[in-house]
Amino acid sequence: VAGAVGLFGFAGAMLGLLAFYMIVRVRQRAPAESQPSGERGPILPSPLASVEIVPRDPTEGDKS
Repeated sequence: VAGAVGLFGFAGAMLGLLAFYMIVRVRQRAPAESQPSGERGPILPSPLASVEIVPRDPTEGDKS
């Protein structure tokens, strides 16, 4: 029983240490830019970059 309590205590201490480390790292990071650096559109795979996407009407049946 003492070994299991020690193991859970060790795991809990490691979890607390990891959480503390993650919080410190996030606070030290530079803040994100408030305004985007340029105009950005949706990112599409290259074969679909020139294809116009037309949404389908779900009430219409399949026309094939």
